[in-house]
Amino acid sequence: MRDYEYASVRSRLLAGIVDWVVAFVWGAVAWAVVWGPNLLWKYPFGEHFLADLVYYLGGWVVSGVLILRFMFNGIGISSGGDTFGHRLFGLRVEMVEGRRIGWRRALMRQFLGSPLLFAYFLPLSIGFLFGAWETVYWLTWGLIVAAVVAMGNHFWMALDDQVRGWHDTILGTVVVEYR
Repeated sequence: MRDYEYASVRSRLLAGIVDWVVAFVWGAVAWAVVWGPNLLWKYPFGEHFLADLVYYLGGWVVSGVLILRFMFNGIGISSGGDTFGHRLFGLRVEMVEGRRIGWRRALMRQFLGSPLLFAYFLPLSIGFLFGAWETVYWLTWGLIVAAVVAMGNHFWMALDDQVRGWHDTILGTVVVEYR
């Protein structure tokens, strides 16, 4: 018999919050680097190439940094079985059979398990890519949708006997708490 218990909803939620705070710090640093010079020196829009370039590409850079951060989380899960937040709370992601999770499955788990990525940033990025300026409304409504999806996933975890979210159920993974 293995020496673990299924992770509680509370510990999973707290670990997720820690991971989101780390991602937020990465995003805030990227935002400061990308838009900071324009805010400090107040380049006039339309008269300065750098200001125009930052205006058009800055959101893509910040979104790319956030997506890169979650890819690093997926790589951490595939190599060590945890993220920074998981490590703080003694959690590990495994296959249901107890095997280590592969990198493809870990990246897919990160994507499906992060409502802000698939319910907010992905539609927002696709909208901006195709010039759909109606996506400005998604800046507000997308956060509401992402919050509802996240709450639904954690409600599902509370009902599941192995405390698995939708992403864990789909991919055959489980989060365990090691002693």
